[in-house]
Amino acid sequence: MIIYLVGIVVFLVLVHYLSQVFSRFYRYGVKFDMPLPIIGNMADMLLRRKHIVDALQEIYNRYSKERFIVRYEFSNPIVIVHDIELVKKITVKDFEHFLDHRSIFSNSDSYFGRNLFSMKGQEWKDMRSTLSPAFTSSKIRLMVPFMVEVGDQMILALKQKLKDSKADTLEVDVKDMTTRFANDVVATCAFGLKVDSHHDPENSFYVMGKKISTFTFRQILTFFFLMNLPKLAKLMKLDFLTEEGKLFFKDLFMGTMRDREERNIIRPDMIHLLMEAKKGKLTHDEVKTNDTAAGFATVEESSVGQTKINRVWTDHDLIAQAVLFFIAGFETVSSGMSFLLYELAVNPDVQDRLAQEIKEVDAKNNGKIDFNSIQNMVYMDMVVSELLRMWPPGIALDRICVKDYNLGKPNDTAERDFIVQKGTGISIPVYAFHRDPKFFPNPNKFDPERFSEKNKHLISTFVYMPFGSGPRNCIGSRFALFEIKVLTYQILQHFVLSPSAKTCIPAELCKETFNIKLKGGHWLDFQIRTYGTFKRQIDRRHYVNVFAYIYFFLQKMIIFLIWVAVLIAVLVLYLRQVYSRFSRYGVKFLKPVPLLGNMGRVLFRREHFAYDILNLYRTFPEERFVGRFEFLNEMVMIRDIELIKKITVKDFEYFLDHRTLGSDSVFGRSLFFLKGQEWKDMRSTLSPAFTSSKIRLMIPFMVDVGDQMTETLKRKIKASKDGYLDVDCKDLTTRYSNDVIASCAFGLKVNSHTEVDNQFYTMGKEATNFNFRQMIMFFLLVNMPKVIKFMKWEMISEVPRTFFRNLVLDTMKDRELRHIIRPDMIHLLMEAKKGKLSHEDVQPNDAAAGFATVEESSVGQKELNRVWHDDDLIAQAVLFFVAGFESVSSTMSFLLYELAVNPDVQERLAQEVKEHDIKNGGKFDFTSIQNMTYMDMVVSELLRRWPPAVAMDRVCNRDYNLGKPNDKAEKDFILRKGTCVMMPTFAFHQDPEFFPDPEKFDPERFSEENKHRIQPLSYMPFGLGPRNCIGSRFALCELKVMTYQVLRQMVLSPCERTCIPAELSTDSFNIRLQGGHWLRFKLRE
Repeated sequence: MIIYLVGIVVFLVLVHYLSQVFSRFYRYGVKFDMPLPIIGNMADMLLRRKHIVDALQEIYNRYSKERFIVRYEFSNPIVIVHDIELVKKITVKDFEHFLDHRSIFSNSDSYFGRNLFSMKGQEWKDMRSTLSPAFTSSKIRLMVPFMVEVGDQMILALKQKLKDSKADTLEVDVKDMTTRFANDVVATCAFGLKVDSHHDPENSFYVMGKKISTFTFRQILTFFFLMNLPKLAKLMKLDFLTEEGKLFFKDLFMGTMRDREERNIIRPDMIHLLMEAKKGKLTHDEVKTNDTAAGFATVEESSVGQTKINRVWTDHDLIAQAVLFFIAGFETVSSGMSFLLYELAVNPDVQDRLAQEIKEVDAKNNGKIDFNSIQNMVYMDMVVSELLRMWPPGIALDRICVKDYNLGKPNDTAERDFIVQKGTGISIPVYAFHRDPKFFPNPNKFDPERFSEKNKHLISTFVYMPFGSGPRNCIGSRFALFEIKVLTYQILQHFVLSPSAKTCIPAELCKETFNIKLKGGHWLDFQIRTYGTFKRQIDRRHYVNVFAYIYFFLQKMIIFLIWVAVLIAVLVLYLRQVYSRFSRYGVKFLKPVPLLGNMGRVLFRREHFAYDILNLYRTFPEERFVGRFEFLNEMVMIRDIELIKKITVKDFEYFLDHRTLGSDSVFGRSLFFLKGQEWKDMRSTLSPAFTSSKIRLMIPFMVDVGDQMTETLKRKIKASKDGYLDVDCKDLTTRYSNDVIASCAFGLKVNSHTEVDNQFYTMGKEATNFNFRQMIMFFLLVNMPKVIKFMKWEMISEVPRTFFRNLVLDTMKDRELRHIIRPDMIHLLMEAKKGKLSHEDVQPNDAAAGFATVEESSVGQKELNRVWHDDDLIAQAVLFFVAGFESVSSTMSFLLYELAVNPDVQERLAQEVKEHDIKNGGKFDFTSIQNMTYMDMVVSELLRRWPPAVAMDRVCNRDYNLGKPNDKAEKDFILRKGTCVMMPTFAFHQDPEFFPDPEKFDPERFSEENKHRIQPLSYMPFGLGPRNCIGSRFALCELKVMTYQVLRQMVLSPCERTCIPAELSTDSFNIRLQGGHWLRFKLRE
């Protein structure tokens, strides 16, 4: 009876305890799968139903919208982090809160407990500092010959087996092969031993390594027991290493050290480096923060590893590091190599391209394989980087919270921040991040092109971490990368790999082990590789049919050539019809190239688009309008001012729309691309957001951002030895614009001058970098919208689209929940969505921002009651971002350039800035801006010389009579519905008829005495008519605020890299100077 009562009491206590453990996260809204008593969420793994990788992947996918969740390992809660920004905080920014790994006998005499991985706190920092010089590229360089020697042994053994088999192919378990290779590499590079595990398969070094690094099911349980119940495990004296294993490594290490000291042997391997470390002779001379010669996946050493220390380590501590190096090299690297060979076998196209690169490098270096051969192999690095994405060495990173830390809210619906308590385990699911289609599209495809020069910048920071992240990353990443590359080089140099009958296709992980291994093993077929021309054996009987074959071939060829001739004739007739319409009406045009139209010079980068348009404008000076062909599409360029007035104002309803992008994408739904009544409604909805009264409230945000920029510049100038700083102004203004948008549009505090790779800037750069490829994409989008829509092509890739969508929606939701009101664009869009954005501030002559300001038409001042979808508002936010990020930053960079090359203008403007600064007591606001006469003259001239848009476009939505193209034409030209008209802003602004000496930067054109001479409609930097630029006031204020702040404290002048005279780069659709906008900045006296 007493036993039953005791049992019931124990049961109730256990239930109460477990309910307390399992309920804490529930109260904070942290999601988790319901755990089982005692075993938590470990059932699937314990019962061998799933590999731990698959279990972590499933929970990651199931809670994809959570910033973090919880998983129970037995009764211990582990916080699994899903949010990239949180990963960055945990591993880098707030690293001191998460300094340690989970404990594995960290206070015992176990070699596992005393190695670098398990050490804690200051002791870990000291050991990291001690060891980091041993893993620089300069040290690894000396070990590459040892790896090559081991590889040669392996190749000889494989060739001998293939020869003995008397077959063309040899079936190999590559996991066994790579394990033996890794074993021999560790033996030579770490312990200075000559071991050949391919010819001597049962050597003691290999057998012992196999014993301690094969994590069977029993060892999996031991591992989790050690991690979750360290005190109990210590009491029971559990350890990964048997006494035999510990004694083996101790004797090996101590015996080798003793022998080398007695015989004065110096060999550049790990034992030597540990001996140097013990003596304090291992220097940091060669440790470099950007020492990434091993490849893209290399992790950098932090300041922790570069700190000089003076600490004496025991032999026991050094043995522990040697054991760690052995296990990491024996199992982790061999697994990576076996998966790499598997992926090469099942992806023969990748294998062939890599084999070709190896062949070329081998020929170039006369068969020599060394450090330089490896590091210069571009495609090899792409392949290995992709391998480490698909099959990372560590499936998850773990950390322990060493002091209470606020993780924030787990999701959007949570009401309270979650404080993670000291001692709680943190897990970062590397494997899951690497397989997330949000970060790596089509993640299960082995695609090395993700890491090509043109693509690798698309990889978001902190989503790719095969060797960890932050100061506690993998110290041996360079060694591992070189070991993998050397093996791959030697295998593909001699063998062709292909799947065998036993190859596991598709890849499925074995559930019997903690290591990542394929079910059934990594079996592949090896065949001797032969380069050059393959000889074909032709049977004699083939000669009998050779003439019949030739006759049949010629017959087919004649039929093929006839069809080709017919198709060419049809194409010629069609192109003649397409390209002849202008001629029939007397409309002048430059002769088009078939299929390309007049796009040849732009497509082949001979001329920037702006100069291409200017050339067409100047070629026909007597014409009212001329023709142009973009591929097969005809376009009419307007040269007559009166005709421009009709198109943009008087007959605006005929030319209501811009060209379409042919998609319902985030660009296609923006104000710029909306059509007809829908555009009118959106313009009416948004116009109150861009009045001077609204912009007035945003000026302080611009000033704060400008202060950040100038402080950074001043600090860099003072730190320079020369007293000046050469700056790429395009980069400077882009970062300024980025931070202005972050603040004025999204309410975010961003400093892109100090945090150069922040996510907001990176996403903006990716979304707005209109390089040559995107320039072609843009012309295809507007000229073949139906084809592009069918192909689902987009101007902006998936990652930035998702980023902006989440940013807008999350910000709006957060403000609604917390009742936050901030006078920025997000707030105005929220008001527009609710129909609360009033038109009371809109005035027809509201041009306080400057001469270039465009007026709002009656279209934008109509009251309407329309509900907009979230996607519509997101599209407007993205348009605002793109316009502000790229267009305004380009204009600002040209403004700084013109001030530098026109010092008289700069000094006069600086004097006006100084006078206003004194007059307003250093205060800088909207009123300061609008009262600066010369500032407005300078900015107005800048917008004439370098307008934000090279040309305006409109689409004719019903047939329209343009009149005669010139005085000699006999009939009017009827513009057909769907035809595009272009108004060449850049060309008008460069026309001496309207602006004498147009290439001179002369603000006096816009003085009170002169600006009345500017012919109406010849000056149109922000467009004309109802469809002008809605954000002109914002852009003008942003330009002026930055110019004010820069000239108040800096003197600008050309430097050696300044492009004089100005020449536009042909590599971009944006207007940029050839070679960049480089200027010299000095502090103003």
